[in-house]
Amino acid sequence: MTTASFSVFASSHYVPTSLNNITLSGADPAEFLGTIYHLEDPLIYESGTFLSSKESIATSQIRIKTPGSTKDDNTGNERWSLLIRYPYELTIRGVLKYQMTPFPLILSQLHTVRVCKMASVDPSSGQISDNVAIPEKSICDDPSPIEGS
Repeated sequence: MTTASFSVFASSHYVPTSLNNITLSGADPAEFLGTIYHLEDPLIYESGTFLSSKESIATSQIRIKTPGSTKDDNTGNERWSLLIRYPYELTIRGVLKYQMTPFPLILSQLHTVRVCKMASVDPSSGQISDNVAIPEKSICDDPSPIEGS
């Protein structure tokens, strides 16, 4: 799988308000960092048979050139450079698009699978944790359509 449509967000409970290291405690709205449409390293899964399925795990890496920047506005990138100085939550939300290998040789249908993953990042220690304090209503629960699905 190489085709995707992932939106990447970051948020922090310590909201930098300026370069003077003044922070306010509280919830910060998610900062949109960018969208990923193509994975350079494809996700490859082992196939099972018709009678038995096989669990397979694949990983890939993503890189966003200028996180938070839009075409004519660089303030998101500036906020990101402040935000990453503090512990923050990273959210990847979107869809993966895949096609089953045709067997027998017939055209196969394009499928999509919804993905939403949240992780905590501590820049001082470099630790990444799946133990995210998920609020009662999280971005992963949002039933709104995801771009590209």
